[in-house]
Amino acid sequence: MRKESHKDVDNFFQNERNKNTNIAALSKVATEKLLDVVMTEQKLALACGHFSTSLHLCVNQDDAAAVAFSKVCLKLSDVIEAVKRNLEKVASNNLSTLGLGLDLESRYQEAEKEMLFRRTCKLIELETVKKGTEKAKANKREVMEAFQKAVEKEFNLISSVAKQEIERFHCSHVNVLKNFLIGWCEVQLNTAKEFAELYSQHLEACRNMYSE
Repeated sequence: MRKESHKDVDNFFQNERNKNTNIAALSKVATEKLLDVVMTEQKLALACGHFSTSLHLCVNQDDAAAVAFSKVCLKLSDVIEAVKRNLEKVASNNLSTLGLGLDLESRYQEAEKEMLFRRTCKLIELETVKKGTEKAKANKREVMEAFQKAVEKEFNLISSVAKQEIERFHCSHVNVLKNFLIGWCEVQLNTAKEFAELYSQHLEACRNMYSE
């Protein structure tokens, strides 16, 4: 925790660490909220399945009224079964598109956090070496200065590579998440169209029942 909160000497990296912390937290919350929605859809689908099955228990062939009522129950069971399948498909779509995208985004942020943390550790090491060099006795100063230069060179290389990786990361991860969002919208729209057509067929069947 002490290393993670260590103030950076470069504003670029300090700002990046702050953004990473905020985005990682928001990604986690968004993922949790989506999972809550999916779980609710799955629970509703399960309840619809129970209701659809229960309607079959109302089937009775004793007289004309019972037969007519049974037809209504069976048709309603078909409609509820369609609602169940719709909820299941919507929940599956949520997980396979937006859910997958949010999970990938969280992994990206964790990877960036790890990279930034390794650089912070190297920064702390460099600062410690500098303090040691300042306090070193004359007979050891030359060795400490050489070691400090080596650590500085390594730190500068890490920082240079990290900046390049961060810039490339910002370009790629936004596009990846955008593609998942587009895919989510498309698949949910197709599902809505598919089941709207199915519901229309059930509605027409119900109208025909009452017109007989």
